[in-house]
Amino acid sequence: MARTKDIVKEILNFRSKIPVYFVEELRERFHGNFEGKRKKEIEGWETEKNREKIILDSGSETIEELVRRAQKFKEKIMRIFLEKMFCG
Repeated sequence: MARTKDIVKEILNFRSKIPVYFVEELRERFHGNFEGKRKKEIEGWETEKNREKIILDSGSETIEELVRRAQKFKEKIMRIFLEKMFCG
């Protein structure tokens, strides 16, 4: 989330009154042992059939986990929005 915070700081130089909320649910995908590495640095990555096993063995967040996390956040935002719309 460090890159996001750096970008927000630059935006706030021009629009300082914008409220900013950093939420863990909208972070980038976690790549386990591959955090910060390029694909060419990962042994076996060039063979497509190995990728899924490599990803699972690395402790990376799966696409399904990422989607579940984003869905949970969307539901939270919708609940807040609906409460404000209809309750006050």
